[in-house]
Amino acid sequence: MFMQVLYRLLSHPEYIEPLRQEVDAVISEEGWTKAGIDKMHKMDSFFHETQRFDGIFPGSLGSFLSTPGMRH
Repeated sequence: MFMQVLYRLLSHPEYIEPLRQEVDAVISEEGWTKAGIDKMHKMDSFFHETQRFDGIFPGSLGSFLSTPGMRH
């Protein structure tokens, strides 16, 4: 999923600055804590929207599907 988000972000550079501003503001207030990460609403929305638009990345299923002895 990280690669999907990175690709989407690079494909839409207009989102970089607003996301950066949010991260900077939250980190200066909360630090890199769970509470801080929970306040990153724009970042969370960007992750969710990327997943909604792109779905499951086919490359991420490779190791799951090819694991020997795994039964579903």
